[in-house]
Amino acid sequence: MKGKLTEEHYEKFLLIKDYAKEIKYLAEKYSLEFLPLQDAFNKVVKQTNVEYYLYDGVHPNIAGAKLIADEWLKLYKDKIKKNFEL
Repeated sequence: MKGKLTEEHYEKFLLIKDYAKEIKYLAEKYSLEFLPLQDAFNKVVKQTNVEYYLYDGVHPNIAGAKLIADEWLKLYKDKIKKNFEL
């Protein structure tokens, strides 16, 4: 997602995808939760613009922080629900 401040250095910003792959690998290796937040942001910016959620294309504003919180809550609600179904 290109934002006002990421436009000029967008290729460098794309390194975050490589970091996310490593973090996902470590999460799986140690049986930890991994939440692909980039997927959530990619989905919502199709309906609006990047700056609605990220003030500079990288760092979340209030709407972005709410999106992150909502995604974490969904993840843990699903996990809790699965644990009670056992």
